[in-house]
Amino acid sequence: VDEALTFEQSVSSLQAAWLAHLGARSDSATTLLVQALPGIPVFTATSAAAYLDRSFKRTTSAIGELVAAGIVVQITEGKRNRVFECPDVLDTYANIKGFQ
Repeated sequence: VDEALTFEQSVSSLQAAWLAHLGARSDSATTLLVQALPGIPVFTATSAAAYLDRSFKRTTSAIGELVAAGIVVQITEGKRNRVFECPDVLDTYANIKGFQ
């Protein structure tokens, strides 16, 4: 339970800092994606759009904002079927004892 609480606090701090930096509206796809990152730290635009229940266009715009801010990075080559990850969330998962 302590590990879960520590994880939740760490992720909440990251999300608050990201949202403050981005200045996105509370109902924007960007904000929704930031809030979703703990559940989908590795994603494609298609999977994120489905997860957020937002259009592909709005989701790719949100991903672009997060990439520009250094919050997510593209981990595949090319323009199609790109895969993105959030290193900070993955690092937070990696810090959980026994999670590997």
